[in-house]
Amino acid sequence: LAVCRASGDQRQEQDMLGNLGTAYSTLSQWDAAIDAYDRALALARQARDRPGEGIWLLDLALALDEQGQRVDAVQRMQAAEAVYGHAIDA
Repeated sequence: LAVCRASGDQRQEQDMLGNLGTAYSTLSQWDAAIDAYDRALALARQARDRPGEGIWLLDLALALDEQGQRVDAVQRMQAAEAVYGHAIDA
């Protein structure tokens, strides 16, 4: 992760953060997963990476739901739906 940051490869950093989120989710470490997905989402939005944004929103929604944060999970799921709907319409 530090190498990606140092090299400025935000796409690779985004992917690594997403992979970290998945690893934390597998271990039921929801706070860490949510943090990793949030950071990946921020990079996707910064890069205007709509497919990446949709993926991280979905993963974030699932992690939030596992933590019992239903309202936040639904909001992220709706945002992901909007991203994917826009991608389909384009």
